[in-house]
Amino acid sequence: MFPQVSNDSEKTRFDLDWLTKIVAMVCPITNYTADYVMYECSLCECFYFCVQFVRRKDDKNVIRRRNTD
Repeated sequence: MFPQVSNDSEKTRFDLDWLTKIVAMVCPITNYTADYVMYECSLCECFYFCVQFVRRKDDKNVIRRRNTD
């Protein structure tokens, strides 16, 4: 799930702001631990939960399902 940022001369590192934002959204919705979200959940699964998180905070009803037409 991690986007890798690395050079041949550097050790692999990850974008922690991106990761912590996703974990902070997914953990309250799923009651999963942060370790479980980081190492066991797929990125696709996490983004579904992130969309649900944002929808719950959407007071203006801006976030809607795309029309199939």
